[in-house]
Amino acid sequence: MVCCFNCGIENATKKCAKCKSVWFCSKECQVIGWKKHKKDCNEQDLVWTKEEEKEFYTKINALQNSYKNKFSVALCSYEIATTKLQHIFTIQTDYIYKNIEHPKYSELMDETLLFLKDADTEFRLLQSHSNKMLNIYKDDKENEWNMALYAFYDQMYEETTNCRALVCCGITHCYYFLILMFKDDTKMMEYCKKYCLAYYDLVMLYKTKIKNQKYIDNIDKALKNTKEIVKLYRSRMKYNLTLTGSPYDKFK
Repeated sequence: MVCCFNCGIENATKKCAKCKSVWFCSKECQVIGWKKHKKDCNEQDLVWTKEEEKEFYTKINALQNSYKNKFSVALCSYEIATTKLQHIFTIQTDYIYKNIEHPKYSELMDETLLFLKDADTEFRLLQSHSNKMLNIYKDDKENEWNMALYAFYDQMYEETTNCRALVCCGITHCYYFLILMFKDDTKMMEYCKKYCLAYYDLVMLYKTKIKNQKYIDNIDKALKNTKEIVKLYRSRMKYNLTLTGSPYDKFK
C-alpha cells in the first residue's frame, strides 16, 4: 500500500513523473510536496520495467490504429468529394476558355456539394474529438502517458483542421457559383450567399488555428485557386451579360 509523500494518506495514485519513486494522492499534494522532494528527485533514475514500457506502447499503437481507421473513412469521403469538385473546376474552365456549357452542370454542382458536406461531417467529428481531448491534457502533462496523448491529439487536431478547412473551401466555391446559377431567384441567391460567406469564415477561422506551415500553404493554395476561377468567371459573365445590379456585382 503506497502512501502520499506529502500528506501520508494511503492508496496514493500519482507517481512522480521524473523519478517514479515517490507517490502523491493529488495534484495539490504534488505541488506542495515538490518543495521537499525536488532536492532528492533525480530524473536520470527514470527507468521503466519491461511490462510498463510494453503497456505504454501497446496503448499508443492501439490509439493510433483507431485514429487511422477513422481518418481513413473520412479521407475516403474527402477524396470522392474533391474528385467531383475537380470535375466542376474543369467544367467552369471549359466554359471560361472554350465557351463549352455542360448540360448537367447544375446536377453535378448539387452532387458535389452533397459529397463535400458528407466529408465535412466526418472531419468535424474528428476535429471536435481531438480538440476536446487536447483541452483535457494541455494542463495535465504530469507523466509520459499524458504527454504522449497531448502530442498525439495535437497532431490529430492539425490534420483534421487542415482537411476540414479544405473541404469548407470547396463548399464555399460551390455556393458562390450557385449564387450565379440562381441569379433570377432572389430568395435562393441570398440563401446561397449566406452559406458561402459562412463557410468562407470557417476556412479563415481554421487557418488561424493551424501551426503547421505546410497546412497553411494548402489552404492558401485552395483559396487562390477558387479566387482565380471566380475572377475569370466574373469577367466572362460581365463581358457577355451587361446586367446592372446583377449578383456578380453584389457578391464580393
